[in-house]
Amino acid sequence: MLVLEACGSLVLYTGVTRISKVFVPGLLGPTFSMSNHSSHLTPGPGDNVSTPANAGSRHLQRLDEAVMPSPVSELRRPHIKHHEASFMDDFSFQQATCHIRALRDPVCNRVSLVSLLRKCLKAIRFILPKEAVLVKWYTIYNAPGGPSTHSEWNMFVTCFMTLMGYNTERLVWTRNLQFEVPLSPVIAAKKARPSDGGSDEDWDYLLGSHYHRQMISQPVFASPESVSSATGPAPKLDSSAPLFPHIPALFYVLHLIYQELLLDELQRASASSLLCLLQQLARDLQLDSYVDLYWRDYPSLIRCFNESCLVDQGPNNQMHRPSFLREDPPCVFNWLSSCLKGEEVPPFPYLPNICQRTKLIVLSYALYITGDENATSTHMSKYLTKLSAGDSVHMKFSSESLAEQLVVWLTSEGTFTLKDLESVPFGVALPIREAIYRCREQPCSDWSEEVCLLIGRQDLTKQAHKMTLSVGSGLSLEPPASTEADGEEDGMSDIIHEVTGLIWSQDLRVQEVRRLLQSSRPVRVSVVQLPEVSDHEYIEEKENKPVYSLFLPSRPNRAITSPPRNAMVDLNSGNMDVPPNMTSWPSFHNGVAAGLKIAPASQVDSAWIAYNKPKSPELANEYAGFLMALGLNGHLTKLATLNIHDYLTKGHEMTSIGLLLGVSAAKLGTMDMSVTRLLSIHIPALLPPTSTELDVPHNVQVAAVIGIGLVYQGTGHRHNAEVLLSEIGRPPGPEMEYCTDRESYSLAAGLALGMVCLGHGSNLIGMTDLNVPEQLYQYMVGGHRRAQPGASRERHKSPSYQIKEGDTINVDVTCPGATLSLAMIYLKTNNRSIADWLKPPDTWFLLDFIKPEFLLLRTLARCIIMWDEILPNAEWVKSNIPQVRKHKLWEKSYIYILNSQDYITAGACMALGLRFAGSANSDAFDCLYEFARTFMKHIMTFSGTNAVTGFYNLQTGLSMILLAMSMVMAGTGNLKVLQLCRFFHKRTGGEMNYGFHMAHHMALGLLFLGGGRYSLSTSNSAIAALLCALYPHFPAHSTDNRYHLQALRHLAVLAAEPRLLVPVDVDSLKPCYALLEVTYKETKWYDETTVELMAPTMLPELHLLKRVKVKGPRYWELSVDLSKETQHLKSILSRDGVLYVKLRAGQLPYKDDPQGWKSLLASTVNHRLSGAGAFKPGAISTLTSDPVLVSFAELFCKNSEGMKHQREETLVLFSAMLYECVTQECPEMLPTYIAIEQAVGDLRQGALLQTFPLWQLRLVVELWDSRLLRGSESRHAALLTSEFLPVMKNMVDVILDKWLKGKEMKALVNSYEVVKITLSLAKNQKRNMTADLLRLAPLLLGSTAGLPSLLGL
Repeated sequence: MLVLEACGSLVLYTGVTRISKVFVPGLLGPTFSMSNHSSHLTPGPGDNVSTPANAGSRHLQRLDEAVMPSPVSELRRPHIKHHEASFMDDFSFQQATCHIRALRDPVCNRVSLVSLLRKCLKAIRFILPKEAVLVKWYTIYNAPGGPSTHSEWNMFVTCFMTLMGYNTERLVWTRNLQFEVPLSPVIAAKKARPSDGGSDEDWDYLLGSHYHRQMISQPVFASPESVSSATGPAPKLDSSAPLFPHIPALFYVLHLIYQELLLDELQRASASSLLCLLQQLARDLQLDSYVDLYWRDYPSLIRCFNESCLVDQGPNNQMHRPSFLREDPPCVFNWLSSCLKGEEVPPFPYLPNICQRTKLIVLSYALYITGDENATSTHMSKYLTKLSAGDSVHMKFSSESLAEQLVVWLTSEGTFTLKDLESVPFGVALPIREAIYRCREQPCSDWSEEVCLLIGRQDLTKQAHKMTLSVGSGLSLEPPASTEADGEEDGMSDIIHEVTGLIWSQDLRVQEVRRLLQSSRPVRVSVVQLPEVSDHEYIEEKENKPVYSLFLPSRPNRAITSPPRNAMVDLNSGNMDVPPNMTSWPSFHNGVAAGLKIAPASQVDSAWIAYNKPKSPELANEYAGFLMALGLNGHLTKLATLNIHDYLTKGHEMTSIGLLLGVSAAKLGTMDMSVTRLLSIHIPALLPPTSTELDVPHNVQVAAVIGIGLVYQGTGHRHNAEVLLSEIGRPPGPEMEYCTDRESYSLAAGLALGMVCLGHGSNLIGMTDLNVPEQLYQYMVGGHRRAQPGASRERHKSPSYQIKEGDTINVDVTCPGATLSLAMIYLKTNNRSIADWLKPPDTWFLLDFIKPEFLLLRTLARCIIMWDEILPNAEWVKSNIPQVRKHKLWEKSYIYILNSQDYITAGACMALGLRFAGSANSDAFDCLYEFARTFMKHIMTFSGTNAVTGFYNLQTGLSMILLAMSMVMAGTGNLKVLQLCRFFHKRTGGEMNYGFHMAHHMALGLLFLGGGRYSLSTSNSAIAALLCALYPHFPAHSTDNRYHLQALRHLAVLAAEPRLLVPVDVDSLKPCYALLEVTYKETKWYDETTVELMAPTMLPELHLLKRVKVKGPRYWELSVDLSKETQHLKSILSRDGVLYVKLRAGQLPYKDDPQGWKSLLASTVNHRLSGAGAFKPGAISTLTSDPVLVSFAELFCKNSEGMKHQREETLVLFSAMLYECVTQECPEMLPTYIAIEQAVGDLRQGALLQTFPLWQLRLVVELWDSRLLRGSESRHAALLTSEFLPVMKNMVDVILDKWLKGKEMKALVNSYEVVKITLSLAKNQKRNMTADLLRLAPLLLGSTAGLPSLLGL
C-alpha cells in the first residue's frame, strides 16, 4: 500500500508495517534542490553495476536521503550506465556511455532471464508461516541504486543467511560476496576517494569474484587446505535470528528447487549457485547424505567448501525439524533410474505450483514407464508428495495407449511444448520423446492443436487452421488462364485445375464440359434439309431452331463475383416469330449459376447484396436468379427486412420468385415467423377472409407455396398441412381466376405438403381428423370433391366461368402433387399398405384409366416408400412392370402398353437413382446404363405413324434414366454418362425441345457437381429436394411453367454435400495423391468391408463409414474414427476437403514415382544394416526437406572449412547420426545423439567436472535395458534402435576398465570417501560389491585426472 503522508512523502506500507519511502523518478521530492542537481540525471533504483571504491573524480554529487531512489522504476535512456558503490560507500552515480559487451544465451533479439531468485522466493513464501521476513528482503533489494543483475543472488544469500543466524564475515565463501548495498536502506554518507591509484580492496574484490572461485575449482590447483583461509574455532549460529527455527524447512524446500533446476537445461547453470548455500546448510545440520549427494553431483565444486558452523543442540534449541525432512535426500535422477529399472519407488516430494517440471517428469515416467494409467489422476499420491494440501488434477482418459495419455496430459498441464522438452536433459526426456514418437505414428484425428504441435505432426497442426483451396489461402492454387480463343468468361474459370488434374488426369473431360455448358456465347445450330422436307418446311424449321445451352448449377470454385453479362442472339432480325420473354428464364438460370459461385463461408452481408444490384433493367432476370442462389447458399439470412420489402414492392415477377425461394431455402426447417408472414402475403389461402385481395402473379404464388414447405420442412405443422392439403384440389375460380397453369400450383401444394410432413408416415400427430393419406389417394384416383373448410368455401362460392368441373376431382391436375406428397410423407417407411395403393394395375382395362406419365410417378412413389427393397439389378426394375393379360384389343393397345411399360421402367430407374444417389455404385450404374442403351435403340429404330408420339415418350424416359445415372455418379465425371450427354447435346431435330436439353444439361451438371467436389446425399431432405428439382415433366419451351415452375430445378443444390477428400502436402502446399483405407460399417446387406482408394477421391456418405485412414508407406498415417463422431471429417470436407498429409523420409509422391520403384529403393536402403555406411550426406535433400538437417549435413558431415580439424571418424559418426534421425523420422533426436557423443568424449578426455552428463547416460542405458528385457516388440518401439547406443556404451566400459587398471586404484580403494560416495548407489545391486564400487566411482567423481585432488589425497 502506497501512502501519501502529510509532509508530502510517499511511503510504502505492508499492513501496518512501514517499509520505506518511495521516490518516483521524474517527480521532485519535498527537499529536492534544483540548483544542486540541475545538470545531472536522476537514476532509477534498478540501475546497477559495481565499481571499485576509488572511483575518483568521475563521481557525481550524491542525493540526500529524502530524495533517495525507490523501487518505482522509470524508462532510461540507452546511453546511461550507473555503477554501484562498494559495501560502505555512498550512493553516487556516474554518467557513462552504455556498451553491451555480450548477451548470455541469446536467441536472435531475445534473451532469457534467470528465474532462480524468483523460484527461491516462491519456495520461502510457501514454507514460512508469515511474510514478515520478505519485507526485510524487499527493503534490501530495493535500496537506493538497486541491485545489479549479477549481484542479486549474492544479496539474497547474504540476506537470508544473516536472517538464519550466520555471520557471513566469518565464512570464506560469503565474506567477499559482491555487495554494493548494505542490509539496511539507511545509508551513511561517505565521499569517494580522490585517488585513482588503486587499493587493497581491489584485490579483495578480485579474490571474492565468481571467476576466481571458478578457477580454483579446477583439478590442477592444490588441495582445498591451501585455498581455505578459515582459522580459529568454528563460528556459531545466532539462535535468536528470526529464521533460525525454520532452517531445516528452508533447506528442504531449497533442495527441491535445486532438483527442479537440474531438470531444466536453461537453468541448470544456476544450480551450482544454489548448491553453495545448500552444502553449507547440510553440513551445519549434519545431514551427511545430502552432502554426499552434492559431492556426487558437483565434486569439483564442493571440494572447495569445508567450513562448518555450530548449531546449538541444547535443550533450549528452538530449531524445528519438519516431518517431511527425510534422512535420505530426494534425488530426481535416482528416482527416475529406479523407475526405469522397475523398482518400487517412493513418492517424490514437490512444491505445488513451483516445481511444475518435477511434477510433469515424475508423473510422465509413472504413466509411461510403469504403465499406471491412473498415475495422473487417482494414483497421483503414489508418485508425488505435496508439502501442503492441494487439489489434484483429475483427468478422464478413454481406452488410449499410455503414450497417448501422456502427450494429452502434458498439454493439459499448461503450455508444455516441444520448446519446453528441448530444455529437459536428454536422458530424462528420452521416454517422453519415445511416447511422442509413438503417437506421431498413429495419432488421433480429434486431438487439439497443442497435442499436434507436441508430437510434431505439421499436417495435423495445419489442419487445425481450417484453410481451404481458395485463392489467397496460402496454398498457391491459382486458376489458369482461360483457354477460350476469344477470352470470354464462361462462368467456370475458377475451377482449380490442380485438383481436377489429379482426379481426371488422363483426358480433357473438364474442358469438354466447359464447352458444352458455356452460356456466354451463342450456340450454332445446323439444320439439315432431309429429302422428304419441302423448302417451306425447311425455312420454317430454321427460323424456330435457336437453342440455348443452359448452364445449371455445377458449383465451381465459388469466388465472389457479380452475375456475368451473357451474349445473346439477336432474335429480332429476319422473319422469325419470337415469343415474348423468351430469354427471361435462361437469364434467370444464368444468374443462379453465377450466385452459386459464392461460397457459404464468404463474408456477404445485406449491404453487399443490395449494392451489387445491377442498374440496367436488362439484367433484372439475372439478378433474380442471383438472389435465389444466395438463398441456396444461406446468405439471404443476412438480408435486411427493409431490403426485402424494397425488392418485393418493385413488382418484378422474377425477382419475387427468386427472393421468396431463396429466403425460404435459407431458413430451411426453421419455422421462422418473419419468413412465414412474408410468404403468407403471397398465398390467398393463408390470409384472413376479410383481408385485401392482392394481385399476386401465379408463378409467385407457386414459389410462395414451395417456400412454406421449405420453411416448415419436417415439422408436421398442422395448420399449414391442412391448408396445403386443401390447396392441392383447389377448384378453379372464383370467376376467371385460377383457370390457367393450375397443374403447377397443385403440384407445388403437394410437394409443400410432403415437405411439411416429410418422413412422418403414420405418425402425423394431431392430424388424424384430416385423413391425409385417404384424401391424397382420392386426389390420385378421382371421385367427388369434398366440402371445403369455411374460409375456402366462401372464397370459392362463385364458380369459374371458363372451366366446368362440377363436384368431380380433376385428376389430371391433382394426381401428380398428391402422388409425390404421399411418397414424401411415407418416405423410407416401408409401409406396404400405402405402397400397394400406388401399385400399377395388372389389367388392360384398369391400366387404360391411368395416363402413362402418372404411372411413372406412381412407380417412383411406391419404390421410395419401400426404400429397403430397392436393389441395383435389372430383375428388380422389371419386377415393377405388371404382367398385363392379352385380350381381343391387344394389337390396338400395344403401343399404349409399351408406353406404359417404358414410363414404369423410367420411374423404377429414377427410384434406383435416388436410392444410390452419390454412391457411384457400379451395380446400379451398370443396370441403369443397360436400360439407357435399350431406350436409345428404340429411339433409333422408331418409324411410321407412331414415331412422333413414341419418340416423345422414349425421350422422356431416357432423360429420366440419364438423370438417374447422373445422380448415382454425381461428382465423379463418369465418361459413359458424359458421352450420352454430349450425344444428345448435338441433337436438335425432331422432338428434341427445350425441356429435353434442360434435362441433359442438368445431368451434366450433376455429373460434375461442384467441379468434382460435391455429391448428392440420400437424406430425407435431400430426396425431397431432388423430387422437386427432377420432376419428370420438362418444359416445352423457355417460358413454359404450366406443369412445373422452372425455378424449382435449382433446389437440387439443397441435396448437394461436399465429399471430395483432397490430400495436400504440408510442405509444398500442393494437392497430391495419397492412399486411403476406407472401412464401411456393417449393414444387413453386407459385412464390415475395407477398401483402398487413391485420393483425391469422392467419399461415400459419412453415416455409412466406420473409419477413414491415410495409409502408408509414403505418408504418415492418420486415422479418422467415424464410429465416435463425424463432425471432424465434416469440417474437413466443408473446407474444400483439404486433408494435410506429411511425406515420409526417403519417399517420393505418387505423381513423381507412380510405381514406387524409387521409393522402394530408398526403403530398401533404410532397412539394410549397411545403409548408414552407404549414406552420403550430399543425398540428404532426397530424404528430407528440413533446413536444419540439410544445414547439419552441409556443415558437420563434410570436409568443410569448419570441420577441417575434425577426424574422419567424427564425420562418419555425425553422418551415421544424421542417417539414423532421418530414416527413423525423428529429427529431434539429433541433439540427443550429439549430447551422448559429447558426454562420452568428455569422459574419455577426463574433462568432466560434474556427474550430470553421466546421470543422463545412465538413464539412457537403463531405458534401453528395460526395452531389451520386455522383448523385441518393446525394443522395436524404442527410439534408439541402431548400433549407436551399444557402441557408446562399450566406449564407456572401455574407459572405466582402463581407469580401474590405473595407478590411482589402490588409493581409491583405501579411501573411505569413495566407499561413502558410492555406497548409496551400489547397496541395492546384487552383483559383487567391490566390482560395483570400482565401476561406479568414476561415474560419480567425474574426471580421472583430478581424482587424487578430488579426494584430497
